[in-house]
Amino acid sequence: MGTAPQLCRQVLSCLTRQPQLLALQQLPFLQQQTLAEDHFPQQPTAVCNSSSSTRSYARLPESPGSQPAYARVRHAQQQQQQPTQQAAAAAAADRPYPKISDGPVQKIYRGKWIIPVRFLVRGKIFQLLGGGGIAFVIGSATMSGAGWGDMLALTGLAGGMVAGSYCLWYYSRRYVGEMSLLLPERRHVRFSVLDFWGNREDNDVPLEAIQTFAGVRPKEVSRITSQLLFPLTVTGDRQYYFNNIHESHILEPEIFFSILRGEFDPSAEQQQSSTQQQQQQQQQKQQQEQQEPSQEQQQLQQAREQQQQQQQAQPTRQDDH
Repeated sequence: MGTAPQLCRQVLSCLTRQPQLLALQQLPFLQQQTLAEDHFPQQPTAVCNSSSSTRSYARLPESPGSQPAYARVRHAQQQQQQPTQQAAAAAAADRPYPKISDGPVQKIYRGKWIIPVRFLVRGKIFQLLGGGGIAFVIGSATMSGAGWGDMLALTGLAGGMVAGSYCLWYYSRRYVGEMSLLLPERRHVRFSVLDFWGNREDNDVPLEAIQTFAGVRPKEVSRITSQLLFPLTVTGDRQYYFNNIHESHILEPEIFFSILRGEFDPSAEQQQSSTQQQQQQQQQKQQQEQQEPSQEQQQLQQAREQQQQQQQAQPTRQDDH
């Protein structure tokens, strides 16, 4: 090993002897630096020294504040849309078929006992509150060391309340209070049921989704429809329950039974309804024409009345003379 001055002399001699080698080693570095400055003039760069002869450049990660304004606005809009999309998905899960419109309808069927059923559905809320109160009683009983008999009685009472409320809710959202056809297409049926709070809930269902009694024997159909609650299954939705045919109020028997048999034709019904409307309009016009005489008839009547008045006035003048 030599001294420091000797080492410095050796390094200087190497540098003076090999200037071309140093220039060749520095050439890739200069080329990479110029390319980086041309493509990324404003972005910070970091030099990674892999060896004495090769060097590479990499972009540093951007900070959140360096994002453009439009990207931040878009991100905020996406965050705002997430809750609404989740709510829409939940509503779609509860209602598989979307609501068509609030336009005119043709009422076909009206169920019986809908008012008592609504009263029971709204009364189940107080029943659930009572079941919640029993839970506190059970908790205090466990703390005080009550017997197993008392605990079983309280739990049975609370479980019965919850089970009864669930049964009421199950049948309330399936018991049809009203059935109607959506006008003017007549291709969707509206089933009106009750929700959890006892309010009216309208579910619009296409005719193709209704599982009809097509191919079933007439005796079997009459037996099914004579039950206290007979079911009608809708594909993809639920099973709706109708009241006994003999006790319910059927407003349009032909349409109702044709839907149950699967023989309902919306296009034919539209034609029949249009012809019926035309006939009704013609009858109304005829009645108006009969009730209200034309202007010519009124003029003739006025002329006759004037002639009669003149004839009556002429004899009175002759008597005066």
